[in-house]
Amino acid sequence: MRRELPHDFEALAPIIAVAGDEKGMGELAARAILADVEGTMRSGKKAVMLFASAPSQHTTWKAMIDLVNEGEFMIDVEKLTAFHMDEYLGLEPDAPQLSEKS
Repeated sequence: MRRELPHDFEALAPIIAVAGDEKGMGELAARAILADVEGTMRSGKKAVMLFASAPSQHTTWKAMIDLVNEGEFMIDVEKLTAFHMDEYLGLEPDAPQLSEKS
């Protein structure tokens, strides 16, 4: 379930995560994302994810895939819709890639 984040630094500081390296940060981010997605799905809702376009996210994506494949998070892909920000750039409005069934 999603929680409201505080808007001031003193309240936010205790929930800031620090990792020793890129791989560790990717795993921390992946766990936070998957926990939110899993909670959304447990409540019977579909989850929608939007990924920004940047190679710096590859570590997080790999960690997400590994955690799901290892069974640590139960993600029903039938209830998940994911977009990559530049994925549909330049497609015509009736392109099949824009269909929910693609």
